[in-house]
Amino acid sequence: MRRDVRTLGVMVALLTPLAGEARLDEAAMEQLVQRVVVGGVDAMVALGSTGECASLSLRLRREVRRQVIACSGGVPVICGVMGTSLDEIQAEVDRSAEDGADAVLVAPPFYYVTGAPGVEAFFERVADLSAVPVILYNIPALTKIALAPESVRRLFLHPRIAGIKDSSRDYDRTQSLVRLAREHPDRGVWTGADTQVLGALAAGATGSITAGANLVPSWIRELANAMAAADLPRARRIQDALAALAGACRRGVSPAGWKAALAGTGIGTPRMAPPLTALDPETAAAVQRDVKELIARTALDDASL
Repeated sequence: MRRDVRTLGVMVALLTPLAGEARLDEAAMEQLVQRVVVGGVDAMVALGSTGECASLSLRLRREVRRQVIACSGGVPVICGVMGTSLDEIQAEVDRSAEDGADAVLVAPPFYYVTGAPGVEAFFERVADLSAVPVILYNIPALTKIALAPESVRRLFLHPRIAGIKDSSRDYDRTQSLVRLAREHPDRGVWTGADTQVLGALAAGATGSITAGANLVPSWIRELANAMAAADLPRARRIQDALAALAGACRRGVSPAGWKAALAGTGIGTPRMAPPLTALDPETAAAVQRDVKELIARTALDDASL
């Protein structure tokens, strides 16, 4: 039975541990899933930008989906879908539903810069044919398409569009989307920026879908709890730590720094899916050192570490 994802707050943008150029590290993937579940996430997002979806073959994407869903322990799983061809994107949405995804996170087609009418028509077509709820994915740094609030307002009228993940790092845009969602209280808004979780929650966002939750899932769980309890000093302390963590991991081509940091916890290796490249050993070691020092001095009693 599929779970309703529209009100879930703390989500992780899962990394994809690799054992070779075209081989999933199944043991590391299972370790990672267990880590974030113990850390208190409400849902997992596999095959997003942090999961290197655009660089993985269709076969490998399916392996990732199936393993994450199989070892999720009942925690909802949202699967990322991205590409340039409508037919291929629709086929991936269908495969995700067949594999048991609770929802799909769909980026607009990249390469050609499509205007608002074309983007709206694309998402309406995908949602019309999807067997699972669709979450819009706004990540203009990679797609070169910024979803305008006016387009989102129209798309929120579609019964199978569940909300939007905003990875623009544009707080004004996030606030606009949150205000828009007040007109549609059954639609979610999630920030994709580790540096803006507190601000997004304060504005009224549903929650977050972040890379940092791979490393410190319970920090983000505690940040959400602190905001719900109106404990702003604790929420600020956690947000400051998350911002520092993001700064330490934003090295090389994303998500190379995050993968290096995760490898420092004993899960997987810094290996990236070609044509992306891993950090050089010296930089990877520096990331691991900085992250360990940050976690040690933050001392948030993170049971998942």
